[in-house]
Amino acid sequence: MKPISILAPVLATVMTLTTQAGPIYRTDAGTGSAIIVPFWTVDGSQDSLLTINNDGDRPSAVRVRVLNDTGDLLLALGVYLGADDQWTAAFTSNGNQADLLSADASCVLLEDGSGVSGDGVVAVTVATLPAAAGSIEIFEMATAALDTLPSLTGRWPECAALASRFTEGNWSDNPNSGLAAPADGLSANLSILRVGEGTMSTLQGTVLAGFSDVALHAPPVKQEPDFSNATDTGSGNGTVRSRVCFDVGCRIDAWADPLEAVAAVLSTISRA
Repeated sequence: MKPISILAPVLATVMTLTTQAGPIYRTDAGTGSAIIVPFWTVDGSQDSLLTINNDGDRPSAVRVRVLNDTGDLLLALGVYLGADDQWTAAFTSNGNQADLLSADASCVLLEDGSGVSGDGVVAVTVATLPAAAGSIEIFEMATAALDTLPSLTGRWPECAALASRFTEGNWSDNPNSGLAAPADGLSANLSILRVGEGTMSTLQGTVLAGFSDVALHAPPVKQEPDFSNATDTGSGNGTVRSRVCFDVGCRIDAWADPLEAVAAVLSTISRA
């Protein structure tokens, strides 16, 4: 599909500007608000170690969507990272299935509304997946607003307190209460460990910045956001803009369908 319009040619100097939401663009800077990890697997005595970082100075609410090798959604998690925080989890074989394990103390809210967190030492089973390989989508749903930080330490409360916010707290009526837009502070990678061979290879996620300029926080049961939820209120006409940069400058297009904007960014080799 062709874009609605070419909004403007932008000089290459735009690439040095501070990251901001909208237009969506692919970045090699390492951090953003939407990330595709292209592959996880537990086939052939392999384990996959996922690491998600919040490099921002505010707590972040993150949606992690685990897909199988045909793109079907297997699992959607809400992961609540503190400021300058990290969540690690491992996919490991369980017969024809895969267990997702984590010892990380960050709160993980499951689709049924319950919470899981580790103690930093002993791994707990977050979920069992009916597949042995696939991909992962990661979205920064929102960040804590500066005037409503969860605590002076920049950390979220414990899982039980977070879960109760959706049933009887301030998130029961408005999941975005006290939250601000994504801050493009996420990074992620996945390491595939070949246990028998004692080797490891690491995949870097494809990082998109500017995915949304509004908070997209949702209850765990919603399994959102996904790539259809890209939001660009700055476009002024209900479209979502994409930005692709080349050696000679940058091109910005506007799209009626957010998925078209994402596809435009992913299908073009850019320099941003």
